[in-house]
Amino acid sequence: MGHTPPRRSQPRARAREPRQARSRATRAKILGAAAELTQKQGFERTTMAEVAEEAGVGTGTLYRH
Repeated sequence: MGHTPPRRSQPRARAREPRQARSRATRAKILGAAAELTQKQGFERTTMAEVAEEAGVGTGTLYRH
């Protein structure tokens, strides 16, 4: 029998839109890299490290955005 995570009472809130232009540009690079990689190799084969490398950001930055 598998572990079932607890149910959320409310849906997870969406990430807020960055206010600074540099942060918006970083998010756009990340989303563009993720879209390109998942289109090329599929969602299941795309790793966070690959997205970070393609976007030119560190993995910590990727997780923050």
